[in-house]
Amino acid sequence: MKLTNAKRVLIVALACLSLLAYRWVSLHIWFPLDCQLLVDDKFKPVDYLPGKSLNGDIFLRNQDHGTQYLISVKNKEVSVISEDEDFIDVGFLTYTHDVLASLEDSKIKQRLAEPNLSVGAGVVEFAASNGERWRISY
Repeated sequence: MKLTNAKRVLIVALACLSLLAYRWVSLHIWFPLDCQLLVDDKFKPVDYLPGKSLNGDIFLRNQDHGTQYLISVKNKEVSVISEDEDFIDVGFLTYTHDVLASLEDSKIKQRLAEPNLSVGAGVVEFAASNGERWRISY
């Protein structure tokens, strides 16, 4: 079977569009994460909605406007997200706009200086800015 030039262009365009869509979804859409949250070895109340992106980042969203955390496993960073920031829930997904995707936006995201981030198989631990030790098992 011979491909015409138009079909080749269409295949390349679809591949590029697929890559762009994957990149956008991995930065903006957070899927529910079934996990166990421990703070200083005690169960954390259910006021947190944990989510995980396609690229492996974990977002601990607080439902009551408390401290929120963005954990970039790949970059070994933990950031505190402004509690004033509002996010959109679409069914079981959470949508975040471009401000979380941008590493340079200091208005909404403050990187923790010494999070002592530890990443294992299905486990992430870090030290919060208030000295608490958080453990997420998923």
